[in-house]
Amino acid sequence: MIESIFLLEKEGIREILTSMKIVQKLDYAVRVMVQLAIRYDHTTLTQLDELAESEHVSIPFLAQILNELRKAGLVESRRGKNGGYILKSSPDAITLHDVIVVIEGNILEHHPQPGESSTAVSGAWTKLNDVLEKETKATTLASLATDAKTPMFFI
Repeated sequence: MIESIFLLEKEGIREILTSMKIVQKLDYAVRVMVQLAIRYDHTTLTQLDELAESEHVSIPFLAQILNELRKAGLVESRRGKNGGYILKSSPDAITLHDVIVVIEGNILEHHPQPGESSTAVSGAWTKLNDVLEKETKATTLASLATDAKTPMFFI
């Protein structure tokens, strides 16, 4: 992670990233995927209400998000009394980028418009997109789950 921050500072992009806003739906999607990664054991399903309670998300909104993730092949769902959700692949095979693409598509998709500064601006967006793509593809649910389970100590 320190290398990532250094790369971002070196390329002059860190300030842009600190002011970017992540939509709530994407935040919830990543958080619920991390919860599923924490609980992943190849067989155990986690019920919707348990996921909603652990991340303080409304059940209907979370159901909508999980349905999108299911349609994209990132999670499986089973109905019934013992139903619930489970990751379709192991947490180390699913990246932050995978989740972002399902929920938001390409975050920095840019369609250049004619104008004097178009080439320079388009180049900056492309460069930023490349850095974000590289970093999000390198971040797996397994690494996020490990970070989530690490206790924080405050002095």
